[in-house]
Amino acid sequence: MVNFYEKELELHHFYRALDFLILHKETIELELFEQTKNLFNLELDLVFWDTTSTYFTGNGPEGLAEYGYSKDHRSDRVQIIVGVLMTREGIPVAHQVFPGNTDIETFKKVIHDTQTRFLLRRVIFVADRGMISTTLLDELDKEHIEYIVGVKMRWMQAVAEVLKTGGRYKAVVIKK
Repeated sequence: MVNFYEKELELHHFYRALDFLILHKETIELELFEQTKNLFNLELDLVFWDTTSTYFTGNGPEGLAEYGYSKDHRSDRVQIIVGVLMTREGIPVAHQVFPGNTDIETFKKVIHDTQTRFLLRRVIFVADRGMISTTLLDELDKEHIEYIVGVKMRWMQAVAEVLKTGGRYKAVVIKK
């Protein structure tokens, strides 16, 4: 009789496990979230939704690998976007993988779905300057989604106002 733990695991075993896990992703994330929340007495009055992208040298996964804005300056490569929901302490709660050409409509839907699924009062969208546009900020404002974004200093006239304001962080209203 062969002991399972003595048998050499091959890469295809891990791939098969991933196929099973993706079918139960939401249930697993919710259960891990509940256990982590109780274990660490987490206050979930605030979570952050952050995204990043990565590109493929080959074709990438069908249906996900798409051309889009490349933060890596690789417009010649297909990419995917990965979104992670984190607590204020930086503990990951959930994730989502998007096609490389994902737009703000998808992010809005995921943020609202996440608020419902995890019963969250407040989600703050975090994005770097490569993802920011006036259209994105207008959409987030319209949906009452709070955000922390990086912008190029020359891009926004309000930067001087923000930089001369001392003290703790606070909301800045930008007049358009």
